[in-house]
Amino acid sequence: MIELNIHEVRQNAGGGSSVVIFEAEVHFTECGQTTVRVDSVVPQETDPELVEEAKRGILRGVEHVLQPLNKTASILFAGSS
Repeated sequence: MIELNIHEVRQNAGGGSSVVIFEAEVHFTECGQTTVRVDSVVPQETDPELVEEAKRGILRGVEHVLQPLNKTASILFAGSS
């Protein structure tokens, strides 16, 4: 298992500053299908369509990296901002 913790601070002079935290557990598997599960988001009222779009983007990126290696993974993702 690999644990990823990404923290990013975005500061804008005119407002709109934010702190984004992404935490994920990546479990590599030898066969099967790569899966991405989003455990939590903050704020909780985040549009579900945006969460699904993020899941698809994460899945595409992981598959792009792992397919040439003939690997798959199960990813548990928790994010907050």
